[in-house]
Amino acid sequence: MAIPHLSKSKNGHYRYRRAVPEAFRETIGLLEIKKALGSDYATAMKRYGEVHKETERLFENAKNAPEPTDRDKVLRALKQAGVSRQQLETIVSGLGWGTDVQGLDGIWHGMVNEYEAAEAVGQKPKVSLEVIRAIGEQRLPPETYTAASALSFYLDSKRGPDASKNKQLENHIKNLQSRMIVVLGKEAVTKRPLEKFKREDARKLRDALLAQLNPNSVRRMFNMLRAAINKTIREYDLDAKNPLEKLEIKGAAASREDRYPFTEDDLKSLGPIMVKGPEDALGILWTILRDTGARNSEICRRKISEVDLENGSIAIPVGKSKNAVRIVPLSPSALAGAKFLATDKPADAFLFPSYATGRQTDSASQALMKRLRTVIKDEKKVVYSLRHRLKDRLRDTDCPADIQEEIMGHDAQNVAKNYGRGYSLEKKRAYLERVWAATPV
Repeated sequence: MAIPHLSKSKNGHYRYRRAVPEAFRETIGLLEIKKALGSDYATAMKRYGEVHKETERLFENAKNAPEPTDRDKVLRALKQAGVSRQQLETIVSGLGWGTDVQGLDGIWHGMVNEYEAAEAVGQKPKVSLEVIRAIGEQRLPPETYTAASALSFYLDSKRGPDASKNKQLENHIKNLQSRMIVVLGKEAVTKRPLEKFKREDARKLRDALLAQLNPNSVRRMFNMLRAAINKTIREYDLDAKNPLEKLEIKGAAASREDRYPFTEDDLKSLGPIMVKGPEDALGILWTILRDTGARNSEICRRKISEVDLENGSIAIPVGKSKNAVRIVPLSPSALAGAKFLATDKPADAFLFPSYATGRQTDSASQALMKRLRTVIKDEKKVVYSLRHRLKDRLRDTDCPADIQEEIMGHDAQNVAKNYGRGYSLEKKRAYLERVWAATPV
């Protein structure tokens, strides 16, 4: 059976050859994908699988890529005409085109002829009249910021050192953009300026997504899109309002019903199941989460140097927001577990090496859930319920709201709270000790 896109030359070398679909040629910049695979059949087959997968991904990215703007098309024509990088930088910076660009005249005439031919038969020209005019007048069309470019800008701004988290965010954004194109059309998402992205579009998108997904998923998507648009408006000083602001998504409000906190009876039942001795790493993780109210990933990724054994605290130097960066006191049992894990380990070692990187933090949560479900069957009670419980217990101790925020790492809405060094470790410990004293172990 013939293998698609595989050929063998006369001298016995295998090659991958595949024509680029016409719709993707302008984006990819090639007419054909050609890759040498070697002369050994087994090696060629292994390489074939890699190349084929890479090509499929290239085509998929081209399919979802934003359509080039008028500005992009003029820049592409300049490059095609042989404009140097230095000349291009001068044009983009707004300092003018200088002397006539050699070779551009022929490209311009070709665009005019194609435009007139398409108009004559009622077809849509490949380039707009604005592109043709801009080249003829030697000017660059203004930059266009779209919903698609806003999402791309947001993705670039959020990229960090964790490749798995970057890929996860990339997939979320790709999924959102694909859904937006289905609902609003590709041109509205990739070509329409943000200034013309209206409330009507936002409502249409919301209603379509609510018909397919649960309200909380829609809320998460809209939070991401709202942040991307806000970031683009601020960065490029656009005269535009975000049409997603204060848009209601029925059924998606964050509430205490999303996750139930554990009761004291729950914790009493869970004690011997979740902590299987003083040397149980997973049990130590549970204890730290229980007594600090921290997020699972915040503890799993900590290094030994970030645990202050003398003062009994753990530093969380990164987080979802500015206020998530904090120092939290450790209870005596959590501190004892941290001391055990830190013994004879270098300062730069992870406290929980099995759960510290990539998606391993998810593995920690799954391992804890496996133990938890042997006792607690209520699906609304999960590991994160420890965080809800601590918040409730801090309220019960009459702990001030701003101290609660510092302990929990919640994002404070009051700007004034972002000034100063925050509350002392002793002050936070005083309220936590009241919670620890009443915690079943």
